[in-house]
Amino acid sequence: MSDSLRSIIVVMVMILSAWPVAGQVSSGHTNIVVHLTNLRNNNGDAAVALYNSADGFPDDSTKVFMSGIGDIEASESFVAFRHVPYGLYAIAVLHDENRNGRMDKGLFGIPKEGYGFSNNARGFMGAPDFEAAKFYVGQDSVVVLIRIRY
Repeated sequence: MSDSLRSIIVVMVMILSAWPVAGQVSSGHTNIVVHLTNLRNNNGDAAVALYNSADGFPDDSTKVFMSGIGDIEASESFVAFRHVPYGLYAIAVLHDENRNGRMDKGLFGIPKEGYGFSNNARGFMGAPDFEAAKFYVGQDSVVVLIRIRY
């Protein structure tokens, strides 16, 4: 990780950690910064879905707890979620290169666009389940690093 990138992450965590001081995050809530790496180009958007249960993970967009879109620069992206209640979560990411709002697939349903999950979880012949991708957030702001796969 480059020094400039490390500096950006440190500054983002410091800013997010300062939110409770400003009264924007109450007790029992925190902040999550999602740092995406290995995007193959700067085209399109990085779509990030935060799930708070296994129900619908990772394919049902109606079951998403929070979502965000990140700009891509230098094959990286950052998406921040504020005021997140303490608890268990899992993240699913799509590099939506053509901005059509869905995962494009090729022959045999193989993804044509990049994807990733919290814990860099992998599934067998498909997406991982919630158990493989889950993580806990508590008092401290959290940075979740996800490496995008193609």
